[in-house]
Amino acid sequence: MFKKHKRILWLLNHRTLMPYEVPLMQRLGFEVFVPKLIPKSGFRSGLVDYSYDSSLSIPAKVLSRLNQFNFYEEEWPTDITEATNRYFGTAFTIPHARQCSEVVDNFEGQIVFRAFGLDSTHTYKRVLDDLYGALLMRKLRGLGARFWFGEGYSNLHECEEAFFAERSLFLPIGAPDHLFRNAGQWKGTERKILFICPNATTDPYYANLYRTFKSNFGDLPHVIVGAQDVPMDDPNVLGFISDERLANLYLDCAALYYPSTEPRHVHYSPVEAAIIGMPVVFFEGSLLDRMSNNVTHGRVASVSEARSVLVRILEGDSTLIDEIRNDQRELLSIFRMPIAHRNGPARCRSVHSLPR
Repeated sequence: MFKKHKRILWLLNHRTLMPYEVPLMQRLGFEVFVPKLIPKSGFRSGLVDYSYDSSLSIPAKVLSRLNQFNFYEEEWPTDITEATNRYFGTAFTIPHARQCSEVVDNFEGQIVFRAFGLDSTHTYKRVLDDLYGALLMRKLRGLGARFWFGEGYSNLHECEEAFFAERSLFLPIGAPDHLFRNAGQWKGTERKILFICPNATTDPYYANLYRTFKSNFGDLPHVIVGAQDVPMDDPNVLGFISDERLANLYLDCAALYYPSTEPRHVHYSPVEAAIIGMPVVFFEGSLLDRMSNNVTHGRVASVSEARSVLVRILEGDSTLIDEIRNDQRELLSIFRMPIAHRNGPARCRSVHSLPR
């Protein structure tokens, strides 16, 4: 019975975080289940991986049933509720479709609400209220010591109500090993700016980023990648590309322009680029700035300064390029080092050792 506290329901399926966080949990001695059914729409970062099943010491029949269940969109039937409570001690959940409310209503162990950060106009309380109504927040408070606000960045609770801050657990986000295969191998032979912008027509947030980028940098050589649900009349937009093609663009393009000024959210793209050694131009005051407080080269305070830096890079200013690349090596240690080594015991308490 006690072995269930060494098993985790990791109900996230995040394409980049999964190959980092799940193996890390396994190295810490946990068995981890990840769902095999994910939403067909509105879930861009989804990944399904059966390889973690081999670590689970639960009956094959139970595992088969769990693998057939949609933990995102279905109501938990009796057998799923019984199986998860019998064999698992902790569940990681996110606010997507029915998942979070079903976990709160049915799971009896520890619940970690995994938070990756939102744009500055939103809070997780507001997201939960919008998705599930005010009752869910009352239920979360009722969980007491069984609930944890598992923030991927240490400042996410700052804009939330006191309850999330009181129950915050800093679980730093890292990059999986495969992103380091080309570490430091940037060549920059193609004098183009790389810009990541999916759904540049249909999503209001990305549509604004696209228009702003084209207005400020459209006359400079550039390439734009990201899945587009509507075809675009722009020869510079490649749309969805394979991971291998993206890795080659990181190796070959002159620089990545990262326009975010969000204080509590960062994408993986600037991290991936910095790992490869590609110069990243990013904004002062963003979460990337806050995380890499020793990095000054490549950091800009305005669009005009960003343009000036990008022009110099495109023109082959080797002194500036070397300064940026050397400075941004700091990002590698932030995202690669295992949690237990990065933060020390006080900041990396495993969910197994948390008070119940």
